[in-house]
Amino acid sequence: MSKSKGSKGESQINWNAIIVESDDSKTAVSIRLDKEVIDFFKKDGRGYQTRINAVLRSFVDSQK
Repeated sequence: MSKSKGSKGESQINWNAIIVESDDSKTAVSIRLDKEVIDFFKKDGRGYQTRINAVLRSFVDSQK
């Protein structure tokens, strides 16, 4: 993922640089996440579930 430092020193992720591969093999789930985590992904608007999936996919791929 492409990251840069924001004005407050926090990492800013360039979501446009993330490649999202879509297939029809997704499964609907119910998961409890910290409010801070959800707020982080929702702050950029629509597509927050896709962004969460991209982060999780990146982690899974790094563990292979």
